[in-house]
Amino acid sequence: EQAISSYNADIMFFSIASVSESGILSDWSEDEAKLRIEMSKNARKTVLMCDSSKIGTSSTFKLFDLGLTAEHSGAPQLRTACH
Repeated sequence: EQAISSYNADIMFFSIASVSESGILSDWSEDEAKLRIEMSKNARKTVLMCDSSKIGTSSTFKLFDLGLTAEHSGAPQLRTACH
């Protein structure tokens, strides 16, 4: 995590295992979830890439809540591209 904090990115493209009905993004790997969270803090823009098979599912480790990212939490705004 410390090594990731030294990186900056204009755009961070990432994927996840699940997007719940309530908009919670989650994944199966704790290490990968932590990596995405830390890297998103140093990215100017964060873009989620997923397909429809991820929608309506959930996994073990929570990354972000799409319902709160723009107004209430410290997580970056996420632009979704789910097809």
